[in-house]
Amino acid sequence: MINLQDLIGKEVMSANAKLVGKVDGAAVDVKTWHVPAISITISKGNEAFLNKKKKVISSQGAFVKVESIRSIKDHVMLSEDLENMANLILEDFKAPVALSDMMGDRVLCKAGREIGTVYGFQVDNEGGWNVPYMEVLVDKASMEELNVKKKFGKKPIIVLRTSDIKNVADVILLDIEIEQVKQFLDNKPVARVR
Repeated sequence: MINLQDLIGKEVMSANAKLVGKVDGAAVDVKTWHVPAISITISKGNEAFLNKKKKVISSQGAFVKVESIRSIKDHVMLSEDLENMANLILEDFKAPVALSDMMGDRVLCKAGREIGTVYGFQVDNEGGWNVPYMEVLVDKASMEELNVKKKFGKKPIIVLRTSDIKNVADVILLDIEIEQVKQFLDNKPVARVR
């Protein structure tokens, strides 16, 4: 499991140790919470290997299939050499939603009570590229009701299941009430509250 914030900015390396680019996000289907591709900014000079045209001013981007990722440690290692990377790219892919676009969105319970804002996502990169959890920075009004204690020097962040999300639009609407959120947090392993 990797946090989205830890994935963004990692260098993407081909199997023959050439720098392809840097991760700048991940696409997600919010109905299934599956990640089909990561979004990268292509390093200058590598555009042709990825069937992309050079841009004069800015860098070109591409969506790389997650099946092509061999491992993620300090770098994202791909399974193909740079010269064979064209088949790893999702051409004309329109990301339904980018996970990074949801960062900072307000999170509301079923009744419309605001809980906080999206702080991050946990991506299961080893078990099918699903997004099982969303990290929420709890607002002051909800901290007491959810019994969330702010630790010195730490932000009051809780971890909620993406399976409890009903809709993603201008806000993230949960399919559970604030009492059910509290119950989930009360029955949590330590990892549910950071």
